[in-house]
Amino acid sequence: MRGSRLLIVLCLASLAVPASAAEHLVRANGSGDQPTIAAALAVAISGDTITLADGTFSGPGNRDLDFESRPLLLRSQSGDPDACVIDCGGGPGEGHRGLRFHMGEGPTAVVRGITITGGFLQAGGDEAGGAVLCEGASPTFEHCVFAGNQAHVGGGLCIRGGSPLLQDCRIASNRAIWCGGGIACEQGAAPLLTDCQLTDNLADYGGGVLCDQASPELTGCAVLANEALQRGGGLYGGDWSRPILSACTLAANAAPAGSGLSAVFQAEVSLTRCLVVLGTGSAAVEVLYGAEVRLECSGVWGNSGGDWNDAIAGQLGLDGNIDDDPQFCGAAAGDYALQSDSPCTAGASACGAMGAFPVLCGADATPLRTWSAIKSLYDS
Repeated sequence: MRGSRLLIVLCLASLAVPASAAEHLVRANGSGDQPTIAAALAVAISGDTITLADGTFSGPGNRDLDFESRPLLLRSQSGDPDACVIDCGGGPGEGHRGLRFHMGEGPTAVVRGITITGGFLQAGGDEAGGAVLCEGASPTFEHCVFAGNQAHVGGGLCIRGGSPLLQDCRIASNRAIWCGGGIACEQGAAPLLTDCQLTDNLADYGGGVLCDQASPELTGCAVLANEALQRGGGLYGGDWSRPILSACTLAANAAPAGSGLSAVFQAEVSLTRCLVVLGTGSAAVEVLYGAEVRLECSGVWGNSGGDWNDAIAGQLGLDGNIDDDPQFCGAAAGDYALQSDSPCTAGASACGAMGAFPVLCGADATPLRTWSAIKSLYDS
């Protein structure tokens, strides 16, 4: 599924850019081809690229942005999201977010290599998606950072319908007053997150991810140190949701119920080659009200309230599921890469490597990706 959807995105991208596509350079001091991002969006036509020089873009014209259904590329010039920031400048009494997609935008509407921070939306009226709101749209986000945003629902992002693609993105330190600290998926949404990190997000329900009548797919994702004040520290699946997680690590998440994940109200959560570890405040997995959690080739270990408890107890030892110490390189320091003698490596597990991180310490360590290697993926 993951490969076919990525292939579709690439094929559509190759067909959607006309020969006359133009590039519009925007600088934070207003000295580019257009003075603001909104001004560049106003003159752009389908297939154009809006390039942001390094710097911090803030104030009117650099927030509350809208592609208005067009296939456009909004990217940083350097490819480094830490160097190219959209600061929404939101706060009590002044609600702002970075981007809204609501006119059926498809995968050829692309945002690449940009940080969005400072989004702030409160309950009542426009309350969802602190950094980004997608409503019935399926844009693509590559190598982006969504950090330090707040909303009533979806502190970082809120996805309502549509199938956005988030690839190699970081969703960190966002807050939802109600649900979906990092990302909220609602109303039939089916986003695909690949190689993403969701860390240090906070909400009442779903500190990292909330699913409400939604079917997100997370592949190779790290869901780390998120907190729910009620249920689902890493992930909350409710109301007939169908989240699918493959090769993901859910570690050090916290909640009074379901420190790793909570499934309720007919939700069906599927985990394959995943690790649910070191959660605090409750058992790793909570299953209530007709919900189901299915694990295959997965490890559940070291959670303060228990590991293979209650509804998932019968799955231990079946389908490659284990309760062994994963042998992380340095979990105390937040390093969840595997030692070479880990029972979760491809060589030790009959069904392939478990978790989002490779072997990075010990005799068979894999070299870390350098920033230059990451950047080269996004050079055009």
